[in-house]
Amino acid sequence: MSLIPVPNSGLPNVRCLSIKPQYADRIKDGTKTIELRSYDPALMPEDWCIVYETHPTGHISFVFQVEYFWCMKPDLAWELFSNGFGIEFDDYFGYFHKKPYAYGLKIGQVNTFDPISLQELQETVDFSAPQGSWRWKNNKIDSRILQAMC
Repeated sequence: MSLIPVPNSGLPNVRCLSIKPQYADRIKDGTKTIELRSYDPALMPEDWCIVYETHPTGHISFVFQVEYFWCMKPDLAWELFSNGFGIEFDDYFGYFHKKPYAYGLKIGQVNTFDPISLQELQETVDFSAPQGSWRWKNNKIDSRILQAMC
């Protein structure tokens, strides 16, 4: 594995998102085209998302670029975009129960690479699995991830 120093201005906004494996698989196979959040993920068009697949997978194996972003009432979001959510009606409304807004990231380009395990990430870049999302602040990034964003 090689690490590449990344200058602060060298990349667009890069965030790491935790996503359950079943939803990550749907993103990779193209059946999920919108990533949902119950909070503003602070991402804009052309920003990149590094996807950490949660337990039991526990690794990073792909990135995606944000095509566009929206925020709206959950009912309206379901009416307009549910075919891209990759989630069932009951699960969707359970997730957004009592949430005033649904936030959606339209998934653009998806690039995969050989998985990087949680252990490897912890040892090389002092990685902690995000609870939701966080800005990639490390000044080094694994070359597999960097190449996937170029």
